[in-house]
Amino acid sequence: MRVYNRMGSTELDFTDAVISHAEVRIEVDLAGGAVDLLLPDGASVDADDVNVVAGSVTNKSQSGSGFPRFVITGSVTAGALTLRKPKYVRIGNMVVRRPWKVSWES
Repeated sequence: MRVYNRMGSTELDFTDAVISHAEVRIEVDLAGGAVDLLLPDGASVDADDVNVVAGSVTNKSQSGSGFPRFVITGSVTAGALTLRKPKYVRIGNMVVRRPWKVSWES
């Protein structure tokens, strides 16, 4: 997958995705914007090959060696790439996710 972003914002949410491959490769070409990748629980991520110039790559996912493995490559110029997993709050049988998504469990 390729993400081309110029002075905009992109959010890719993989939390509910059914991924049958062991590895997901994402190439970013980011200039003056932001890309936010939401990873599923248990996933691992490798963003060591992203070239950064006057920008940032922030890995908040606390990733380990899980499945699937996300491999991020490409470049970030004057922008921000954030890799993270959503946070969940359970209230009875209601589950609230941040970023905001509400679901009900039976």
